[in-house]
Amino acid sequence: MDVVFFGSGAFGLPTLERLAREHSVTAVITQPDRARGRSRRTSPTPVALAAQELGVEIVRPPTINAPEVIERIEGTGARALAVVAFGQILRDGVLSRWPCVNVHFSLLPAYRGAAPAERAIMDGVGETGVTIMQMDAGLATGPLLAADSVPLGDHPAPAPLSAPPARPPAPRLSSPLHHPPHGLSLPPPPAPPR
Repeated sequence: MDVVFFGSGAFGLPTLERLAREHSVTAVITQPDRARGRSRRTSPTPVALAAQELGVEIVRPPTINAPEVIERIEGTGARALAVVAFGQILRDGVLSRWPCVNVHFSLLPAYRGAAPAERAIMDGVGETGVTIMQMDAGLATGPLLAADSVPLGDHPAPAPLSAPPARPPAPRLSSPLHHPPHGLSLPPPPAPPR
């Protein structure tokens, strides 16, 4: 299936790599290059670097909801969008055109919004995880499609959590795209050219 991947941070890399193996990733949408580190040298996102290695078209819009960006996504022939740690809010102009599946780094409905794993650790909960959901106009309010839990143990800080949740979403995100669950409707494949 033709999929456009939206992501910026390193958390999205395993999912991008898995999608590229199992689907046709027609484009990657990521944040624009920004000054980073002490040197303030402009550098691409980890997802942009991975997309470059995969040979996938990279789009770095300052705002994802601009009409010209939506037209560019339409031009890819994508049937679905996959979002992992992207960093911009997708509005109805995008969400109404394609089914959009999101990887959220908490066990929803708890810990919606930014830094969910860190907030779970600060609250002393015993586990967190990864939820795969269909996106809608709210923030982390769409139908839940799958979830994997990750025990927190006695982590003193969020840093140890940076690796474990990065792995579970890759195989689970691909499954809803291969076999859409009830409620996730994919548009028909584009008609062949005449």
